[in-house]
Parts: sequence; C-alpha cells; structure tokens
Amino acid sequence: MIFVTNRSGKAGIWCSRCRAFESAKYTFLSGLFGWWGFPWGPIYTIGALFNNARGGEQPKRENATILSILAYRKYQEGNFKEAYWALKESLRLYPNNELSPLLKHLKSMQPVEKPFDLWEIAAAAPAVIVSIVLAGLIYRTANAPSGYEARYTPPVSSASVVVSPSSAVKEDPSRKRVNALVNQLADIVERRSPVTGTIHRGNKIIRQHVLDRSKFDAGELNGIANLIYAELKNSPDPDGFMASSFFNAKILALSIDIINSIENGGPIDASANVVIRLGKDEQIARWLDSSQFRDKYQDLRGKLSRYRKQYTPGKSLHAMEAEWSDLDRQCKEMRSQLDEFKMIGDQDAFNGMVDVYNKTAKRTNNYAHHLQFRATAQKKLDLAFNRCLDVNIIMSKFSEVNLTSHASDIDAIPDPK
Repeated sequence: MIFVTNRSGKAGIWCSRCRAFESAKYTFLSGLFGWWGFPWGPIYTIGALFNNARGGEQPKRENATILSILAYRKYQEGNFKEAYWALKESLRLYPNNELSPLLKHLKSMQPVEKPFDLWEIAAAAPAVIVSIVLAGLIYRTANAPSGYEARYTPPVSSASVVVSPSSAVKEDPSRKRVNALVNQLADIVERRSPVTGTIHRGNKIIRQHVLDRSKFDAGELNGIANLIYAELKNSPDPDGFMASSFFNAKILALSIDIINSIENGGPIDASANVVIRLGKDEQIARWLDSSQFRDKYQDLRGKLSRYRKQYTPGKSLHAMEAEWSDLDRQCKEMRSQLDEFKMIGDQDAFNGMVDVYNKTAKRTNNYAHHLQFRATAQKKLDLAFNRCLDVNIIMSKFSEVNLTSHASDIDAIPDPK
C-alpha cells in the first residue's frame, strides 16, 4: 500500500454519456486511493485525473476507423445528419482523401450545425470536483494550526477575553509567525535539556531530561521573546495566544538570567524589575488575569521582591564555597590550638589568638549564611519560575513533562533570610 502503485484502466466503445460515467467512476477511485503508493502514486494520480477529464485515452486511428464505419452505417439507414457528424469527426482525427468527397456530399444534402453535447463537458466534471476537494484539503492542511497554536487553550472567558477567535484571527499571519517562533523556542529547549536517565513504563522507554538553566543563553531566548512582542503589539490577540507565547518566552529568558546570576554572583535587580513589570503590560495583564498562571506569577513576584533586597552581588557560589571551606579549615585549626593553649595553661597565647579566631569565625558564619541564602533562593526561584511556564510551549518536544517534580521538598524549606 505504501511502496507499490498499480495502474489499470477500462477500454470500450462508448457514447459521450457512457464515457462520462466511466470517467467519473475511475476518477473518484483514483482520487480516493491513488495517492498512497510512494513515490509514483501522486504522480500517476494527477496524470489519471487529467486524462479522465479529457474523456480518457482516445487513439486517433482506431477512433477514426470506428467513426467512419458508423458514418457509413448511418448513411445506409438514411440518418444523414448523424452520418455527417460521425464522418467529419473521423476525418478530423485521421484525414482520409478517399472519404472527403462523401463528407461534402453529406453536407450538401443536409447542412446543419453540430448539436451541443453536454456529456462531453460532463466528462471533465468529476476530475474538477476531485481536484477542488484535494486542493481544499491541501490548503486546509497547510494552514491548519500546528505546534503550540494547535494545543493552545484560551483562558477562562471574561469580559476582555474572547474564547473562540474568528477564522480571520486564526489565519492571521502574525499568529503563524509567533507559532513558528514558539516552535523555535521549543527546539532550543529540546537541544539543551540534557538526559539524566531513562525509565521503563511497560514496553515504553521514557528519557528523563532536566531544564538546566546553566545550559542556556538568556540573550538568545530574549531575542525570540522580543520578536514575539513585536507581533503582539502590531496585531489583534483576542484569545491571548500571542500574549501567552511572549510571557513564556520572556519568563524563561529572565529566569535563566536571574538563576545564573545568583550562581555567578551577578546583579539581578534589572531582570527582577522586568519580571515584576511584565504583568503591568495591558495585553499581558488581560491574558494573565484570566489564565491559570496569575497566582503563580504573583508568587514569583513576591519572592523576587524579597530576595533581591537580601541578595548581594559579588563572588560566584563556587568561589564562595572554596573560601568558606578554607575559612572553616582555619577556624578548626585555631580552635584546636586554643584548646591546646588552654590545656597547658598558656593564658597569654590563648588570649592573643581569641580575637583572630572570633573574626575568622564571624567571616566563616557570614559566608555560610550567604551560601545558604543563595542555594535556597536558587531552588525557590527555580521552582517559582517553572510554575509560571506552560509546558505546552517550553517542553512541547517531549512526550511527558513535569517541571515541578520536587515541589513539596522545596516548599518545605524555610524562606532564606
């Protein structure tokens, strides 16, 4: 059915009416089943439809012979009109000097105009119908929603959100361009989400991926978000499709910048302000207020507002961990020396080291505090960002997605202070 293509036909001597019915029968048969064989099925089918529209293959010499015999038969019967037109068609197909005088004779006996034959035109009708239907299907398939556009569900109906957009909106070229950008975004996520393992579920093997933000370039994703925003600002968006697309692309880009900045000790104020202001955009707010992400976004805003006040840019987490480890080692060594001085009763040496030890211990505790704050803030913000993301956009290339699998454990951790 996939790789084999069969071609067959039916031969006969028919009037125009019967030929139209035969043409219709084989045209619809080819239109339904002729496309499947690869690669010749579509090619042969197009040829068959075109050929049937012309009334099938009509070999000139054979048809001319049959028509000349028919003309002579009609002449004998005294039906000069039918004899004339049969002979004229015969000579048109295949000239014959011997029969030309008979044609002149018949014309002189009864000169008439050729009667209009509707069935000759009807032979082409089935092929035209099948072609129109197929063209419609191809057009519909080519313009059918795909990717996120096909999966998108508008938010709950409200006074400002239209749940069922008109066909004109569905065919909006801006909407198509946004859908293509969303697919591009999903491709990037798929390429940069490393596999962490596999699980077996029945006969199905599922690869486990992780959304590791250190693998992403925030600038690349922010560029896609800006392109979506340009379409959003210049086109109607009654069902919030483009607003949803922009929100997700922007949130993902900002989350990458903020989480990686905390990891590397970079500033987060500018990106945090963008996240907080994002919900104030009129079109974003209209979609967000009716969506399932409103409360999750408000929670993210609250965490960012608190954490950015407590966060101090500076060294990376890796550098801070190394310094804390070194300070902790110094504290332990000095503590051991203090215990030794105390044991042997060397009060002067003990008193001389206490001040240095206290300063070192204070620095060690400060480093530990900052490390704990950053690690906890990272986890809390990572989860808060994930809750704001629509997996139908970000992780649409994967069959099963769970961005909040450790939510209960992270929620149980006290807020960093």
